[in-house]
Amino acid sequence: MPSFLLDALSQAQTWALSLSQQTLILALAALLGIAALMMFASVRKQRSRAREEVAVQAMAAICYIVTAQPHAIAPSDIGVIQQQLHKHFGRRYTRDQLWEMLDYTASDRDILDMIGNDLPASIRPIIIETALRVATLSGPLGRPAYQAMRDISDKLNLTAEDIRRVLANLAPAQTA
Repeated sequence: MPSFLLDALSQAQTWALSLSQQTLILALAALLGIAALMMFASVRKQRSRAREEVAVQAMAAICYIVTAQPHAIAPSDIGVIQQQLHKHFGRRYTRDQLWEMLDYTASDRDILDMIGNDLPASIRPIIIETALRVATLSGPLGRPAYQAMRDISDKLNLTAEDIRRVLANLAPAQTA
């Protein structure tokens, strides 16, 4: 075989080997990129589930306190509950979902058992504050609603200092 053919064949093999290494590197980079995207999606999904769990517990706390009040719930209160849940927890509930939860809570006070489970300490005061904002829309808390607030505070393991801070946060809003 002529030497120029041997040289060309050698160069072609070198080029093919170089090309296959580049292809292999690109394939590995693509696989790593896909794995990173999958991990990112999984983390986002976990965060979304955690946010949903917090919103459900907040809605349960709101409904628990609100249904302890002796007066009927005004339709405008439902709008405020929707706003508070969206503002603090990023979750939107329909009016029908909230009415259903209020009806359920009024008939089954065991909903208290689901409040406070696996919540971070930083979120716990926000839940009681949101519930109190809604519960005081129609006036001061009556004895049953006050007891409901205490029950929730106990389930959330809030201290007296936590409650004082929550009440201090509410005071400016109630006078404005």
